[in-house]
This record gives sequence, structure tokens and C-alpha cells, in this order.
Amino acid sequence: MGEKLIDKIKRAMVKDFNELYKPKFSINYQAERVTRAVEVEVMSISNVFGVVDKEIKKLEEKVYFLEKKCEMFRKIINNVLEREEE
Repeated sequence: MGEKLIDKIKRAMVKDFNELYKPKFSINYQAERVTRAVEVEVMSISNVFGVVDKEIKKLEEKVYFLEKKCEMFRKIINNVLEREEE
């Protein structure tokens, strides 16, 4: 099935930290990169998933609302077309 989402997120986080910890920004950038990579590896990132889940639910509610609105407009259009045929 491929790489798990959690692994992709962790890899992206490590990449972001590596971009942050550079010689021009930090004296110990190499040690900080290793430290952050280890921290990210042991993190559960459950808070990240909590935020993502909430946002997905909001989007699902909007999609549901828009689907209902489209259904209503379809019925209205069909009614108008049926009346014109009469």
C-alpha cells in the first residue's frame, strides 16, 4: 500500500527542521538536526491528526451543504423545464 501517512508527515517535518537548522542560523546546526530527527521519530503527532480531522470534518460539512443545494437547484430546474413542456 505504500508509505503510511504518519511516516510522510514525519519525513516532511524532519525536512523542515533541516531547512531551519543551517550554518548561517545556528552554530550547532548538525546536532540540532539529529536531535529534531530523533524527537520527530518518537512523536505520535496525534495533535496534528486532531487538527487535520477537525478541518476534514468542516470540509465534509461544506460539501454536504453544497450537495444539498445542488440537489435543490436541480429539482427547481427540472420543475421549470417540465412546466415549459406542458
